[in-house]
Amino acid sequence: MDTQPVPGRPDHLEVSYLARPQLRPLLVLAGFLVLYPVGGLAGIIPFWLACVGIAVMAVIIVIGLVAALRSHGSAPVLCLDPAGVTVAGAPLVPWSDLRGVRMGPMQPSWLVGSTRYVTLALLPRDGVELPGPPHYRGRPQQWGRWQRLRLHGTNLILLPAAMSASAEDIVRAAERWGGLPVEQVPYRPLRTWALLLGVGIAFGLAAGLLVTLTFLVD
Repeated sequence: MDTQPVPGRPDHLEVSYLARPQLRPLLVLAGFLVLYPVGGLAGIIPFWLACVGIAVMAVIIVIGLVAALRSHGSAPVLCLDPAGVTVAGAPLVPWSDLRGVRMGPMQPSWLVGSTRYVTLALLPRDGVELPGPPHYRGRPQQWGRWQRLRLHGTNLILLPAAMSASAEDIVRAAERWGGLPVEQVPYRPLRTWALLLGVGIAFGLAAGLLVTLTFLVD
């Protein structure tokens, strides 16, 4: 992907969100959406449960679609320059407040880890509070702070797959202007047997819940 330097200021890297990468997960959800009416009409699941599933999935897809379309072509949400890192709507974070960049899979990697979706975690020094990830509305993301700190060790994480700059571009900027060390987190692909076991357990729990709900309704 191409980076977006500020016109007339080659030592600045501005990053925006792109719509297309955010639409791919919605296509997967749309596939699951089709399963509900099929299951309801075939009598595999109760008709009322199929209607609830359709409504919930439809709302999720619409919200995701609106967010993706609004973020496309929006103003830059992140800027890296010799002074530091700026998340739109938050004060500048000087390079001296950061101790490194961690590059690896999304967390928890056993569930959402993929070589396609690289996560960059900007690690703060002790006592430094970082803003949340950039939001397309021009302010840092507020929700999910505790989870980001627990999974990534920082509040400021980036998902370059949805941005106009690649992970390599952002890492090079951090190395060049901030002198930050980059830590590579290895990918640990899930074993086939573990994947099958997890899917089996998930289906078993879903079936048990379905039977329970059907019994309560009847």
